[in-house]
Amino acid sequence: MHFLSKTISFVTSPFFCFIYVFCILVAKYGLTNEVVDGSLLLVIHGNILPLIFVLIMLKLGKISDLHIKNREERHSFYGFMGLSTILCGIELWWFSFNLVLRLWLTFFLALVVIGLVNLRWKISAHLATTAALATAMGLLLGQWFYLLGLILVILVSWSRWYLKHHDLYQILAGTLVGILAVFTAYNL
Repeated sequence: MHFLSKTISFVTSPFFCFIYVFCILVAKYGLTNEVVDGSLLLVIHGNILPLIFVLIMLKLGKISDLHIKNREERHSFYGFMGLSTILCGIELWWFSFNLVLRLWLTFFLALVVIGLVNLRWKISAHLATTAALATAMGLLLGQWFYLLGLILVILVSWSRWYLKHHDLYQILAGTLVGILAVFTAYNL
């Protein structure tokens, strides 16, 4: 069970979320220039640069682990993510990648909420990301994808709880943030 929970936690890490966004966009809209180029910007700013930042912080001893389990260690990461995400949004707007910009807005809203909440309380970024992806899948690809997304949210919730990385309230709060971020961005 431990191996399974660690595997689920690893593959649903926020470091991979925009790769999954790319897959959702391709499933809905095909391999258009906007989907490919816009998703590349998301992956660079939302996955690659943050992962490099975390690896550097690990090397410098500023954080204790790859998942930044210690809430106090997350502040600099969320600051870096905020700057990288804003730069990505500017680039998406500049190139008129409006379709991808809407999904960017979802993750930007979730990041702001998670970063602010994290100042006082730990919240699950894994679940915020997973719930946002699950909700986006349902909205973009149809009702059956809500069921697939729900199963994914349940698996990730179990994994994060089993590994003792989060308690039930942190899991529920992260899930709620992800769902609300998608519906907010989708209805703007």
